[in-house]
Amino acid sequence: MLKRRSEIHKRIGEAIEKLYPERLEEFFEMLAYHYSKGEDSKKAFQYLKFSGNKATRNHSVSEAYRFYSEAIDTLNQFPETEEYKKEKLDVLDLVTIPISLLGFPKDSFAMLEEGERLSKELGDNRRLGSFHGRIGVYHSHKGNHLLSMKYSEDAIEVGFKNQDLELIVPIAVGLFGSYQAIGRNYKIVDKAPGILDLIEKTQRESDLFTGSVNSYCALCAYCGLSMGNLGNFKEGKIFLEKGLRIQEDNGIELNLSVHQLLLGVIHLQMSDLINARSFVDEALRLSKKYNEKRVEGMSWIWLGKILEKTEPPQIDKAEESILKGIKILHELQLKPNYALGHLFLGELYLNTNEKEMAIKNLKKAEGMFQEMGMDSWLARTQEVLAKV
Repeated sequence: MLKRRSEIHKRIGEAIEKLYPERLEEFFEMLAYHYSKGEDSKKAFQYLKFSGNKATRNHSVSEAYRFYSEAIDTLNQFPETEEYKKEKLDVLDLVTIPISLLGFPKDSFAMLEEGERLSKELGDNRRLGSFHGRIGVYHSHKGNHLLSMKYSEDAIEVGFKNQDLELIVPIAVGLFGSYQAIGRNYKIVDKAPGILDLIEKTQRESDLFTGSVNSYCALCAYCGLSMGNLGNFKEGKIFLEKGLRIQEDNGIELNLSVHQLLLGVIHLQMSDLINARSFVDEALRLSKKYNEKRVEGMSWIWLGKILEKTEPPQIDKAEESILKGIKILHELQLKPNYALGHLFLGELYLNTNEKEMAIKNLKKAEGMFQEMGMDSWLARTQEVLAKV
């Protein structure tokens, strides 16, 4: 009975191929199903891969991940020949995009490790760099910034050897996020201008580089904020304004909130509270409009810091704002971000002589920064604790 069913499924697949040779794309999913049930592993793999590609083109990320995963499972039935390894590496490379967009689903890390292994065995350095980049992003998502940086730096080195912007840019965006989180602003200032120069020379400022945001703008934002954190406010402001200009010229409001927030932070560091408040208010407006919850959470936290510094200080509103930001970021499990909220809350309570609440929040921030290896913010927190 089972053998009979298998034969029927295979014949259905063959019939579809004969009847609709010009319209096969419409039937990729159906062909993948029938050939899988028909135990024709080679054709099942072929159509599972095609179905994954089709889902990717249609922005159906979950479907793409499912089809590519099934394609890989099908390939695992074959002997590990050179041809098999190349086919598998191709699909593992394709699945990295849905893996990242889905926030690294369960068991997806094993695919990244398998891609790394096969890249080494086949001597494919370009793909090895790409997998190291994705592994770096994975560790960043899990809060392990030191391990994230190790893999990402390896990937960028490969990219620079080949002047490969397709490899460099997406990885740099993730790497700079890790640098920012642990306070290594000097590394961003060292690497970002060279990458931005490459993008400008090839006139690709408006390119997304396989991402969902403008990478040039993101790199400008990281560079500008890092320069501000290192005390070079004027030059940092120039980089932020360059990124902002690209988004405005292209009529893009999505993720514009990031630049507004960072310009607010720069102006706060320059003690320009009026412009700081204006930019952060705009970041809040845009982040709410486009449901950019991470930016909204961070904007509430920085708004609290601004309100604390106004004359006279608006302590109650500052506390309310920071707590609102912590709540949003905690729900998103963005530990590096809400740890900053607890630091700011601790500083606020210290300034109002609420020592018990100050110690509670500062100790909480200290533990999280220590756990994540965020040495710069850890040092600041411990410096504040010493004053209690």
